[in-house]
Amino acid sequence: MTDPAAALLGRGGKGGVFYLHGADEFQKLQAVTALVNAHLDPATADFNLDRLRGRELDLEQLASILNTPPMMAEWRVVVVSETEGLAASSQRSSPTSSPRGRTRRSGRSVIPPEPTMGARARGAVAQAVGVDLGILNQELEKLSGYVEAGRPITRADVEAAGTSLPSQDRWGWIGLVGARRFKEALDSLRILMSQGESGVGLTISLATHMLRLAVLVDRGRGALEEALPGHQRWLAGKLMAETRGWSLPELVDAVDGLRVLDRQLKSSGASDEALLQTGLLERMAWRPR
Repeated sequence: MTDPAAALLGRGGKGGVFYLHGADEFQKLQAVTALVNAHLDPATADFNLDRLRGRELDLEQLASILNTPPMMAEWRVVVVSETEGLAASSQRSSPTSSPRGRTRRSGRSVIPPEPTMGARARGAVAQAVGVDLGILNQELEKLSGYVEAGRPITRADVEAAGTSLPSQDRWGWIGLVGARRFKEALDSLRILMSQGESGVGLTISLATHMLRLAVLVDRGRGALEEALPGHQRWLAGKLMAETRGWSLPELVDAVDGLRVLDRQLKSSGASDEALLQTGLLERMAWRPR
């Protein structure tokens, strides 16, 4: 795996001005850490590292800090964030690091590498990693090395690279809703959507499921078996356990909610996942008046 500091320093070696920019704040933070570690000895880092905010500086203060020589080390590092707060003249004179007794080198503009990922791949990685940014960075580095440069990362790439991905079966998820296990259904909805499910498709399947439960509650198992195709009649027995958590008015209310949700999914600009969460599962969890 490529050393991140070596990739950032390139042929220019240590020292000079590094202007880090790009949309990915986490990647920029990782790049700053790599540059600091490349220039400073941990034993003297406390004496030779300044972290500053551009909006809190004026030109005179910045010049004074930059002209301070390193203490018992070859390098001194000055990291300036929020550079938009600096005047133009201050920005041009704000290096990231300067060597003792040497003229500062010319600046280098660096955009930390940012993998391009499809929506399904992003959702899969997010589900696998959770909120641990360190693990996320490891997974992104692994994927960057696995996929040739310039090609977007797909969910298939994430699976092939060995990332352990959670999975959720569509019919198993619908069964969670039918059993009124709404918390579990909400928790696993993002997994389901990351696998390529559509909100409209899930809504149609849920509507069918709720109507079958309504037939069972209203008319009994025999009525549902008669209504189902021959190869699906076994479902009547399987669904009987789910009817214990529903009354007929609740099921009617659920079907009405699905009708509204279907219209929203076809006309609203909101994501399918958000509409499913707010328009269906939360509504199902309430008792109708």
